[in-house]
Amino acid sequence: MLHKIHNKQVNVDHSHLTTTGNNKFLIPHSKTKYHMNSFFPRAIRLWNELVPTENKDAPTVPAFASGLKKFYAFN
Repeated sequence: MLHKIHNKQVNVDHSHLTTTGNNKFLIPHSKTKYHMNSFFPRAIRLWNELVPTENKDAPTVPAFASGLKKFYAFN
């Protein structure tokens, strides 16, 4: 879902997300465990750990998934 949001394939307000470069987002500050484990903070933590980073710009979800499968199959 974050791939779709990042590539503007879904109409979700993401104006509160801040990028840091290298296709990474700043993780929103959480005061509670409930918020820390909600969609955006949790998805951003996973997104920021993804490699290769150029795969994040894949034009479609299948291309994104295929790139991840290829990378992680060899590592």
